[in-house]
Amino acid sequence: MRKAVVSMAFGNDWWKIASVSFQALSLYAEKIGADFVVMSKRRYPNLHVHWEKLALREIVAEYDRTFYVDADAVIRPTAQSVFDFVPETHFAAHDEMIETGRVDEYRRCAEFYGVDPVPRWYFNAGVLVLSRRHADIFAAPTHFLENSGMPEQNYVNVRTHQLEASFMHLDWRWNTIWGRHQTVEEAAESNLMHYAGLAKYGEGVATIASKMREDLARWKCVSPAVI
Repeated sequence: MRKAVVSMAFGNDWWKIASVSFQALSLYAEKIGADFVVMSKRRYPNLHVHWEKLALREIVAEYDRTFYVDADAVIRPTAQSVFDFVPETHFAAHDEMIETGRVDEYRRCAEFYGVDPVPRWYFNAGVLVLSRRHADIFAAPTHFLENSGMPEQNYVNVRTHQLEASFMHLDWRWNTIWGRHQTVEEAAESNLMHYAGLAKYGEGVATIASKMREDLARWKCVSPAVI
């Protein structure tokens, strides 16, 4: 079975963040017997950079199983393989709908693309577990709805409903979002820390890199390349 751990980075600031997070992701990929794949060539230079996530279509079609993680997240390199507990029939992500109630942007996006505007889930697209059957979730639209801070997240949520995909919720241990899950107990039990709410440019880069190193040290990740 061919497996991939995938992330993406574009521009100097993102590569500075990735210089820390990709070390941990590559160690995790090696542990679970997966290729580590980085998307770094822009396809949509005139659109929000998050739309580059649609390049997952080709990667997901190539591999039996794919684990996608945003570059602003670090994973515990000793964590269990996500493929051990997410069935191949399902895609998995952290359902934010109960925690945030964030459905207004989804509804606007669903109406734009002609899909039933009532969601059954609304997931964070920064951490995704996928199988080859899910490649078409990332098929590019003919028109891009851009007026959103998370345009690709709204779109892929709409696509999963449109395709009637089977969804599995990943609990916070596999997408511990900074500012939402940050008690001492949660930090200790987390397998993946995601700094989704922090600035990714300018001075924010050093802040994220520092927090990543702190979490890797707490997880006793001893690779000199990482810490």
